[in-house]
Amino acid sequence: MLNICDVEMRNLDLKFNPLKCHVSRVGKNYDSECNNVLLDNCAITFDDSITYLGTLIRAGRTWRTDSSPRRRQYFKAFNSIFCKSGHLSEPALQQLAESFCMPVILYNLDATGVSKSECTRIEHAWNTMMYKIYGVSGDMLHLIYAYTNCIPLKSELLRINYVYKKVIKFTSIFYKIRTKMNDEILKMLYFAFVFPHLLYGIEIYQSHLSKLVKLNNKILRILQNAPLKSLTLSLYKNYNTLITNTIVTRLSNSLFCP
Repeated sequence: MLNICDVEMRNLDLKFNPLKCHVSRVGKNYDSECNNVLLDNCAITFDDSITYLGTLIRAGRTWRTDSSPRRRQYFKAFNSIFCKSGHLSEPALQQLAESFCMPVILYNLDATGVSKSECTRIEHAWNTMMYKIYGVSGDMLHLIYAYTNCIPLKSELLRINYVYKKVIKFTSIFYKIRTKMNDEILKMLYFAFVFPHLLYGIEIYQSHLSKLVKLNNKILRILQNAPLKSLTLSLYKNYNTLITNTIVTRLSNSLFCP
């Protein structure tokens, strides 16, 4: 396969650089010896980890990512704000951290997924920041979360993963039964088994919904037998419902705006 890619690149007057390529193995035999992988007759080095689009991927028996580089960048971003925040109140400092630091530590988690241990490490980093801002920890920190309409990051991440695993089971089920039932029954099944999972708590768990929105769009295309490049708006219009992001916006405005 690599040879075919190399030939195609040469036809385009391009060339791979084997010195900048790396191989990382995932699976039960990840640490077993194997033959070298050659590209342009040059061996590609085997590494325990690779960085792709800012995400550190570790070799191992299962797919896993490492958030340590992201956490270091997160603390750098927070310290640059905290060292100049002597005149700011605690809520104002928290708002700055949520705007400029939270995207750093949560970057690309929707696409790569995250284990429970990584969730714990990310939550610990966020709690450390909250401790620096408010000077409290433990149960008092949970009161701060409740007062500021903020939830622990671990709860948010695990909730999104839980809903995703619940909903993705219906993709294969709907794919099998879509030709055996009429549109009205399929619509009833969607609103009975999928839509409630997507709606529950989205006004709170709204910062990682892109993963669920893409899954919901896929299910709607399966139920309506629509092509891959069909307009998303028409899928929701056929079922007389709003796009998930629109629902979140309206719920947030009604719940949290005076």
